[in-house]
Amino acid sequence: MKQRILTLLVAVFAFAQVFGQTNQYDTYVPSEYISPNFDMLMRAGATIQARYDQNKKYRDKLIDWVFDLKTKTSERTFLNAMDNYYRQLRAMDGQDFNLLGDKLDIIKQNVKEEIDACNTRMKEAPKLLWESGNNKMKSRDYAGAIRDFSELIELNPTFPYTYRNRGFSYEALGKHSLALADLNKFIDKVQDDAFAYRTRGWIKYYSNDLTGALADFNMQIELDPKSEAYYNRGSAKSQLGDNIGAIADYTKSIELDPTFSMAYNNRGWSKFEMKRYTDAIKDLNKAIELDENNWVAYDSRQETKFAMNDFKGCIEDCNQAIVLNPKSSNSYFVRGRAYFKTGNKTKACEDWSKSGELGKAEAYDFINKYCNGQ
Repeated sequence: MKQRILTLLVAVFAFAQVFGQTNQYDTYVPSEYISPNFDMLMRAGATIQARYDQNKKYRDKLIDWVFDLKTKTSERTFLNAMDNYYRQLRAMDGQDFNLLGDKLDIIKQNVKEEIDACNTRMKEAPKLLWESGNNKMKSRDYAGAIRDFSELIELNPTFPYTYRNRGFSYEALGKHSLALADLNKFIDKVQDDAFAYRTRGWIKYYSNDLTGALADFNMQIELDPKSEAYYNRGSAKSQLGDNIGAIADYTKSIELDPTFSMAYNNRGWSKFEMKRYTDAIKDLNKAIELDENNWVAYDSRQETKFAMNDFKGCIEDCNQAIVLNPKSSNSYFVRGRAYFKTGNKTKACEDWSKSGELGKAEAYDFINKYCNGQ
């Protein structure tokens, strides 16, 4: 029994020696963890930093690219898309660029797709806008036509005919200064469009630029010597006091179109200005014969008859002119003068009052002179 106990003690002692020897290394860890490879860790850190720097530089280049693309076109859809991507890229400041590589690649791809889509629209849109604007002009939707032509000009500011058609649309709406600006741009590029000169000529005529109007009508005749072109130039010459030149142009207009009522009217008026009343009456009679609804011809003939002391005939023509155009202030004014000449002061004052209401300032001079004391 003692022997067994001794043996056990020896075993325990031996175990204790082994255990004690092992216990002094109970914190043992493989040497590669105790002595890490600092070069490897530095390389890993450098790799992370390099990726961070690379992605930030990548982001900065994308910002520059998107910003530059915004200067390439004024197409709204594309600009809105670029603004969105610009904001996204700017919002990355303060984030971990090491993790943004995929997002940057997606933005880059989206921008490329927007470029392709914009190019497609840019290719198709001008044709669609041109057709739409012209169709709106034909249907007299001039405001709509102007919107289409303005958008087309934004897409392609070098196509001159867009300025021409927008100018025509502005003129149809009475926006003379805008029409003139567009037609100037068109004619600077294209010098063989007779209708553009014709339209610009009338804008200048009503703006009292009679010399400019005459020059444009000269160009209209050079490009398209039709009846209406000579009529236009005759109108400018008449306003410039060149009645002989005006009569020559109206005569040429009548030769080219013997049914042109207003050409007879205007030639008759130029003869009236030269006090050739009998010849004037012949032309004005012809103008009315060709167009019984030509109230201007009645208005011209009433003044000619007044000058010839045919006051009854004058009143008859005034009546007809007023029937055809109730807003003819001049017809009320001349009829008032004819009534006054025939001794009907009451009707004369009534007509002058109506004429003044319609905008003829001279009528008030007659009222002050002949009516206020009655």
